[in-house]
Amino acid sequence: MHSGEDCEVLDRGGVADDRRAVPRVTVKEGVFASLSSSRRVNHARLTRVVDISEQGFSALYFGMEKLEGNVSKVTMFWMDRFNCHLKLPCRLVYDQPIPGEFFGPFILRRCGVEFLRMSNEELRHLRYFLRRCTRGAD
Repeated sequence: MHSGEDCEVLDRGGVADDRRAVPRVTVKEGVFASLSSSRRVNHARLTRVVDISEQGFSALYFGMEKLEGNVSKVTMFWMDRFNCHLKLPCRLVYDQPIPGEFFGPFILRRCGVEFLRMSNEELRHLRYFLRRCTRGAD
């Protein structure tokens, strides 16, 4: 995974120069991720996932301030015919505003999240999630 400095963020949040070892793929509509921290109980940020790989994902969200650097857990879900649901350890890699995109005091932001060491079962669940929830999947 890489930091935000390794890529140029375009006006709509697209990545111009992707240098990842494992490229991300676009997700289907309606894939969301709830980012939370073990330090702040009952506090989570809901994001819309843009793209994903076995190493991490990027997402969009509206907020007045950046996510805290102590994000440690993600719950991903896609409520469609497969009802995919997934919980994984993670860390926040970058969080930056999308220039010119706002709704009142809320700014559209894009964040990048890296999955941390997973058990074999967690990796198996992630691979299932990728097969069901990415564009081109059945």
